[in-house]
Amino acid sequence: MLKHSEYLVHTLALTIAIFGPLINLMLSLNYARNSPNMYLYWTLCLVIYIVILIPFTYKSPLTLLRLIILGITVEDFSSHVWRSISLGSKFLPFFNWYTQHFPFLGSLGEPTPFILIPKWYIVALSLYFIITIIQFRKTFMKKSKKRSTYIILIIVLLFVVSLLIRRPENKEKLWILGSNLGTWGVKSTGEIDEPFVVNPIQRQLAKGVIGSLRFNTNCEGEKCVNGLIPDNMLLDLLDKIEEVNAEPLVILPDISNSSSCQHIVNLFKGRVKYYEFGNEPSIWLKWSSQEYTEAWNKVVPSLKKIDPNIKVGGPAYYSHGCYDDGKEYIRTFLQQADPEPDFVSWHMYFGGVNTSNQEILDEVSQTNECIDDVENNVIIPTLDHSLPIIITEWNWNPNPDLQGDSRDLDTQFITNFTSTMIEEFKNNNYLLMAHQFCYGSNCANGHLAMLGGDWYYSEPKPQYDVFLHYAKILCPDCPR
Repeated sequence: MLKHSEYLVHTLALTIAIFGPLINLMLSLNYARNSPNMYLYWTLCLVIYIVILIPFTYKSPLTLLRLIILGITVEDFSSHVWRSISLGSKFLPFFNWYTQHFPFLGSLGEPTPFILIPKWYIVALSLYFIITIIQFRKTFMKKSKKRSTYIILIIVLLFVVSLLIRRPENKEKLWILGSNLGTWGVKSTGEIDEPFVVNPIQRQLAKGVIGSLRFNTNCEGEKCVNGLIPDNMLLDLLDKIEEVNAEPLVILPDISNSSSCQHIVNLFKGRVKYYEFGNEPSIWLKWSSQEYTEAWNKVVPSLKKIDPNIKVGGPAYYSHGCYDDGKEYIRTFLQQADPEPDFVSWHMYFGGVNTSNQEILDEVSQTNECIDDVENNVIIPTLDHSLPIIITEWNWNPNPDLQGDSRDLDTQFITNFTSTMIEEFKNNNYLLMAHQFCYGSNCANGHLAMLGGDWYYSEPKPQYDVFLHYAKILCPDCPR
């Protein structure tokens, strides 16, 4: 029969099992953020976790065993519990502070329906329950209702917690396999000019392969409403993106006009988290970084008031952030931006028709180094902390159609190029998302699209095949 003091010990041990790993994460955070080897990080967390548990469980091997089962999932389990709690950020500002200062944990997990919880968690928690029942079988057989009720409540509590968590490998692991939608406006027939919306084959091909979809809301023509694609069409587009389980990233329209941006954030409130403040302002608006930042300081505060949970970033620079002009544009933006951006974005294209395949591949192989360079030599020195990075457009040539560059059909080149790019993305600790340009919207007369051919662009091209290959590696359990 367990004494009351032993019940207290088990309660403390159980508390540590759920919240103790958070301490481990905090202790290991600096190490993890500076090391690409996440297995060492996971091992370090597990060792610290077990060391913390032993003083509370040395007289009860079964207790230690079942808590180690939870400890095996220490990083995922604790981080997802934390992320679930952080949904209360609108009520407890501390969680906003935590997310901003520790972006490493920013996308590890979120609440999910029970059906999406991976088998690993179900098996691990089932073992936990079985060992608990074995350990306390005598208590269950006793007439004392208080003790039995106590144990049952613990099990129910753990089961409820398990419903709030999931491992990060479903959706977020595919965010580096993002793409762009054209959303070119509204056709004369009254349909949105975007095949992803009207073509179910495109959506089926995207499911479990394309982790994030970036799109704009601007529109020109008589079918548009105040320079925007009509609301019903935008909401239908968002429905289709959610249908394929992709994370939407919205390009804010006419960033010199706060009312247009406010309208879009209001329209998507509660459904879209990530917004990019404009697109290539140095080209299309001829804005300097200072002019861009002035617009940011005027518009973005009003957007945060509409939805405090959104993440807004920029400056959507047209060229490599690691080039000198890109670094200076980003640095000036960060120095003057108020509020501070939630992420930094730029585009990456690697040459023109006269740039050889090898020259392009050589530069692509430095992508990881480029991202780290901007983070370590621009962002951190300017802000005294890191920010996530999103590459919102990338491909081998920004204008292949104007230059007669058809390397999109060169299977060997496009496979090597795309594979190298994704490998670079995989190995970077600061990259949050990356968006190839584009999915199946006939970009650059089809040269940059990963889907083409008949029936409104639904035939996979070599670049799509590479995405599918990596999607199966990054998220083998994602439904397709």
